[in-house]
Amino acid sequence: MTIIVENGSVVAGANSYIDDAYLLAFALMMGITLPATEAERNPLVFKAMDKVESFRKRFKGYKTTSTQLTQWPRQDVYIDDMIFESNLIPTELKKSQAQYAIDAIDKALFESNDGTNVKKEKLDVLEVEYFENGSYGEAVFAQAEAYIDELLNRTANSYKLRKV
Repeated sequence: MTIIVENGSVVAGANSYIDDAYLLAFALMMGITLPATEAERNPLVFKAMDKVESFRKRFKGYKTTSTQLTQWPRQDVYIDDMIFESNLIPTELKKSQAQYAIDAIDKALFESNDGTNVKKEKLDVLEVEYFENGSYGEAVFAQAEAYIDELLNRTANSYKLRKV
């Protein structure tokens, strides 16, 4: 599958906020070695996009159009009491996707249904390999989530209704 980058203009068929060149530059800057070929890296980009898009209910503002495939660009996004331009994709979002792509090299970005983090399964002569410490928990993705944090509503899911 080809990466089609959303650049803030509601690109038809967009499926990522970053392309392979961005991922390579980000990894180089961080001193991280990536798989050798673009064909090996593209699935990482798509997995990372799924993870970033999973924050859809927590992102500030709202989608620019109801027909866009991605959650960004968004309108009415305030960062540090200033309005963020609605025709841009935040750098923080791109960094977060790149970091999640790097994390996806050796970690599952979503927990399995049983709450454990399966690294590898093999059906013939049944074999299951788990990541260290069983479940990865939230701390494993701290860097990716730090990038995206200011784009999230702090009040979403931060309160619970109480019976009085």
